Amino acid sequence: MRRPYSNAVDTIMGAPDSFYKKIGENIRAKRKERGLSQEGLAKAVGLKRPSISNIEKGRQNILLHTFCDIVDTLDSSPDELLPERITSGPHPMPDLTPYSKVVREFLEAALKPAEKEDIRGHSKKKN
Repeated sequence: MRRPYSNAVDTIMGAPDSFYKKIGENIRAKRKERGLSQEGLAKAVGLKRPSISNIEKGRQNILLHTFCDIVDTLDSSPDELLPERITSGPHPMPDLTPYSKVVREFLEAALKPAEKEDIRGHSKKKN
């Protein structure tokens, strides 16, 4: 499964560290833009100041409900605080030649980009 919020190195290595660090940087920037201290943000979302500091530095993973509280407190949107999506195109198909035909076909089908669907679940052709 492709992780749209990670760069190619993170996708290969499975390292979420840069993801959380970027979220923290975005939270810090938005907090400062709003003129709010770490202490003020912490109180508003029910955390201690050191937790906000650790989140902003990417040392503490942020829980979804906490992220939502921070978004609301900063009068922001999730898209503003999440890392930019990488849209560099599809990843190359890995070499599947060592596998049997059945396994190759299964993997190729699983790795092939899915068709987009509209909100009613109907398939749409990719542009």
